[in-house]
Amino acid sequence: MLGSVLVLFVAANAVSALENTAQGNQSSLIHNISPLLTMNTTMAITTRHLRSHHDSRMNEAENDPSTEERGGNLGLSKLAKLATKFGSPAESLTNKAWLKAKVNPEVVYADLHLGHKLEENPKFLQWLRYTVAYRAKMGGSIWFMNEEIYGLLAKTTSEADIALLFQSLKQVPDLNALAKALQITQFKKWIADGARREDIVKLLGATHSLPTSDPKSEILDEFTLLLVGTSIRNIP
Repeated sequence: MLGSVLVLFVAANAVSALENTAQGNQSSLIHNISPLLTMNTTMAITTRHLRSHHDSRMNEAENDPSTEERGGNLGLSKLAKLATKFGSPAESLTNKAWLKAKVNPEVVYADLHLGHKLEENPKFLQWLRYTVAYRAKMGGSIWFMNEEIYGLLAKTTSEADIALLFQSLKQVPDLNALAKALQITQFKKWIADGARREDIVKLLGATHSLPTSDPKSEILDEFTLLLVGTSIRNIP
């Protein structure tokens, strides 16, 4: 379904562009659009195949202990598992005290000694929840923007690990919206830097043998969708 909708979106944009382009520029425009349409048609077929087999692949992964650490956890991520455990009352009280004092999340990040192995650290979840609460109290994300969160993590964490971190966070219900926004922030940075799909394949160390439910495969699919959409919008 997602692939079909995307194909229709691409086709609508292509037709609109052709109708509004002078006769002399049409051949050049078609030349620019054709590779994108071809690429997106392939993606649509792949996406339909991916969705139709997703549930069976997930069941196979969950029943196979060897998949627990290969290419990332194919079931619940470490962060998602940590999130199922309630934080201590002390953590809640600490967050409330910081919030009352309107302590900047960057200061809290330092106070919690965060920076490395974030996916294994429950205090990282505590910090993210504090950041969400801080922004709500102060009047919106402008008070500690997604770019600031991303930049803070990038000081001590590789791009590949950050990407996997954001993908894992999407499994945490109360942090899902933030995780999606942060992932888009990272993707836009990659696109602004001129990254192509093959660059991200190398960055993540992905291979064609990865299961479609592997976090790296999901990151690649979602990055490619944004990349194609951005490329189409930039066609003159």
